[in-house]
Amino acid sequence: MDCCVESVTPGAFLALYTQFRPLVDRFGIDGVLLRLLTNAHLHMEAGTQALFFERALPMLCMSAVVYGMVQILHPVAVALLANEKERQAVSGLTSGYGRNSISYFALGEDKSYFFSTTGKAVISYVLKKNVAVVAGDPIGPEEEILPIIKQFVEFCHQQDWTLVFWQAREDLVDRYRSVGFHLLKIGEDAVIDARTFTLRGGAMANVRSSAKRAEKDGLRVVFYRGQIENAEQLFQMQMISRTWLAHKGGTEMGFSMGHFDVRGDEKQLSALAVDNTNRVHAFVTFVPIYGRNGWGLDLMRRAEQFAPGTMELLLARSIEYLKSCGADMVSLGLAPMSNVNNDDETFLNNSIDFLTHRFGNLSSSQSLFKFKKKFQPIWESRYLVYSHKLTLPQIGWALYAAHQQDASCLSVLCTSLRDWWANRQRAQTRSEDLAGAARTPVTGALSL
Repeated sequence: MDCCVESVTPGAFLALYTQFRPLVDRFGIDGVLLRLLTNAHLHMEAGTQALFFERALPMLCMSAVVYGMVQILHPVAVALLANEKERQAVSGLTSGYGRNSISYFALGEDKSYFFSTTGKAVISYVLKKNVAVVAGDPIGPEEEILPIIKQFVEFCHQQDWTLVFWQAREDLVDRYRSVGFHLLKIGEDAVIDARTFTLRGGAMANVRSSAKRAEKDGLRVVFYRGQIENAEQLFQMQMISRTWLAHKGGTEMGFSMGHFDVRGDEKQLSALAVDNTNRVHAFVTFVPIYGRNGWGLDLMRRAEQFAPGTMELLLARSIEYLKSCGADMVSLGLAPMSNVNNDDETFLNNSIDFLTHRFGNLSSSQSLFKFKKKFQPIWESRYLVYSHKLTLPQIGWALYAAHQQDASCLSVLCTSLRDWWANRQRAQTRSEDLAGAARTPVTGALSL
């Protein structure tokens, strides 16, 4: 565009030279061109093409400036604005290849996407200042993983972005290292083999006795897929969340974590521990892990007053339920700062502890680890993948910003717009088809 302005200005000047000639005689060619480009008033004769050109040139120059800014910012705009077609493509890839326990959150409204050149793999990330924070690993067939990592590295280099992968799986460690990345172990993912899960045996005695104690106090576990149908239970869950958030800083987290939504998510599972008076003592939610035919624990919140053994009962009955529905595995989520496998000499506690300060204290992390350990999980190492140690402080801030944002506001707005459009389409369909088929309401029925 700038080249066009530079060529059009002298070109038009030559084409209209006879009209500009009096001014050329007065100011010279250089003087006239300078005045045209600087928007100086030349007092051209009314009704002439030269007058129109004089008036139009400043707008042309402004257009060139705007065009230049758009070209400079274009990669950032592309990164921040994902369209519906892209989201549908990501949904398809996640449903087929999302093996990381946090792959489901690739579908979040806060995410931007980078597709491989083949379109068969995608990287889901958020941009915090100049740091691209990736949620989990690339999503796609195994043969596409290394190529898309290389392509994304080059893309970030072109934008002058720092790159970090959060909660990378241990079976992709060699691929990250082959590209030149450093890895920092951040904890372990507690994975349950749902196919063989049982409360029998000495190893599960603690969980078994705790669950039975809660049941003796009258607690039972109820399950919902999507929206919670019992209004009283839903209201209590909302109050539990508000109190829990008040103790944790007041806002929901995002990025690789979900948030409580009274409208529910039809793809998620909720399990509530309720007593004979319908009082909710605690609840948990699970998100699908499509690529492993499993589910991942997301929210885990309890009332200020709850029966002993409530959480053990909730998780034990949830795993049993998911097992009965055909699930192969259940992830209890990341246990930060744990190192059961002792397989990384650069482990967080022996290296840099910025995540300890960003995401909670070490004692609470150890408590969470001990609780998950009761269920005899398989521990899978998870890593922070980054390019250079000098970028760690910058990466620490970006991770904090990505998680601490109140993602619920953006999600609620986008969800509300989608609901409005869906309702509008349904209303239009009913008006066109007077015999309209009956709509099937969302229920608590479960299917995997």
